[in-house]
Amino acid sequence: MPATTAQAQGTLLEIRDLHTHFHTPEGVVKAVDGVSYALKEGETLGVVGESGCGKTVTALSILRLIPEPPGRIFGGGIFFEGRDLTQLPPRELRKVRGNKIAMIFQEPMTSLNPVFTIGFQIAEAIMLHQQLNKREAMDKAAEMLDHVGIPLPRQRVREYPHQLSGGMRQRAMIAMALSCNPKILLADEPTTALDVTIQAQILDLMIKLKEEMGTAIIFITHNLGLVAEQCQRVVVMYAGKVVEEAPVGELYGNPMHPYTVGLLRSLPKLKLSGRRGDRIRLQEIPGIVPALNRLPSGCSFNPRCDKVMDRCHQVEPQLREVKPGHFVRCLLYE
Repeated sequence: MPATTAQAQGTLLEIRDLHTHFHTPEGVVKAVDGVSYALKEGETLGVVGESGCGKTVTALSILRLIPEPPGRIFGGGIFFEGRDLTQLPPRELRKVRGNKIAMIFQEPMTSLNPVFTIGFQIAEAIMLHQQLNKREAMDKAAEMLDHVGIPLPRQRVREYPHQLSGGMRQRAMIAMALSCNPKILLADEPTTALDVTIQAQILDLMIKLKEEMGTAIIFITHNLGLVAEQCQRVVVMYAGKVVEEAPVGELYGNPMHPYTVGLLRSLPKLKLSGRRGDRIRLQEIPGIVPALNRLPSGCSFNPRCDKVMDRCHQVEPQLREVKPGHFVRCLLYE
């Protein structure tokens, strides 16, 4: 299992056989079902997959932000600095959240409080974790806004979220997440709600800050193009499980799981005809992600797989290392 890679020197975070379930009127939803992966110091790890595959729930589980009820971490461990975060008491966990592990959420307007100024929201975490007074914390907040490229930072600290553009709000979220110099940054679709030019600026900013601060990043996205540019390793998730993990060059050059192959095929390609009728060609994966409380027997991907065998309906495959550092959950390789 990939968790064994965490034994290597320099591993910062290790998720071992994590299970996060939600109890609903329709049954138990296994949003995260035995996920294991590790993050090394200074690394950018990409976590990809369709909506509903468990990427975000895994990240929220790391910080224990799963709403209880209906959700709950039912098993496994999340190890950081020698401690299992799933077992920490609330007081100790608050010392980790926003301080040593921080998160950038997908939509800043749902994460920033509309009734408090941007400066207050950044300064609040600084006062809590760095024991600075209010004035010192506000100065640090303005410094962080300047650091992430927001103009007139002394003015912006007194403004409210609705007074900032979408790109500025996302930069403010990054400033808040990095204000305490965290060792790990969880970036959950940090550019999805932004236009293309602002996306590029935010990604360039994250690369720059990572190089300056040495922060390790878990980059959660469905955009495989961004992963190719940003990440050193990739974890592919489907229906609450890791189905493939490999270094980025190996995964893109030699994808093994049929789902990964399908994801890469679905990237837009320009079909050149030499005439004005050039077309963008898309190749979709048939079907949809199954409901996590009604998964098919055997391999969860079997209803959509173009390489399905009779055994795939009966046997649930295990994650195996088929090449050094390349793990696949598929009966084709057993």
